[in-house]
Amino acid sequence: MDSYEAEIQEDGQHSDFENTPGLELGHVNLRGAGVIVPKNSDVKYILNDLLTLIDRNVLSRYSFTFIISTENLSSYTDIVDPISLSHYINNNLLDIDKFYDFPWQVVDKFGHDVGNIISSELEKYLPSCGTQRREFGRAWVWLLDNKSDLARALLEFGVVEVSNEGRYLLDLGHRVRSGLDLSKQEEFARIVANELNQKYGVLCSYFSVLNSDSCNDIPYYAGYHDEKHEFFNSTLRID
Repeated sequence: MDSYEAEIQEDGQHSDFENTPGLELGHVNLRGAGVIVPKNSDVKYILNDLLTLIDRNVLSRYSFTFIISTENLSSYTDIVDPISLSHYINNNLLDIDKFYDFPWQVVDKFGHDVGNIISSELEKYLPSCGTQRREFGRAWVWLLDNKSDLARALLEFGVVEVSNEGRYLLDLGHRVRSGLDLSKQEEFARIVANELNQKYGVLCSYFSVLNSDSCNDIPYYAGYHDEKHEFFNSTLRID
């Protein structure tokens, strides 16, 4: 713990994320817990992280039920008094269930519509491929908003997987994996990402690994790097 605190004070971050001291969420049976954050703008980051942990089966959807921003408090004593705390909890409850249990008709429509987009774009793309270098690897479309109806429905449809790092990755199908080398898969993934962005208004990019077909291996390329996005949530720098 001493080395961790020294590193935080000096650099503002911890170099060994896997061994950062803290509550091991996967090893405790939480239910009805909450999160308190300094600013309203932090809420979206926490919600992103909670959904990712739920979708990776680290947490249940009932582990956390509220997020309170202290920016909305007149004083920290507001959450010390049990009655006031109950009031703030009730006003900041998370409706986690709205991200799950979509009607099957909605899930089915998203799944088939996206499948049709991939098939249609692939038919247009294949004739232009030309010579391939046959470098082995795999590319996916990266859905950057894990709260969007698109990501939620495709996850339930079974064509999106969540990597250990929390990326929501859309499978482009067997024809792409077996018929295109890595650079062509990446190019095609960018095409599909653009089509999904145009149709659904959801920020999409692509992600790839070299010499592997596992999304949990070392990234070869990730096409999005805006560190203000929820995916890049990190510890606040300590002055």
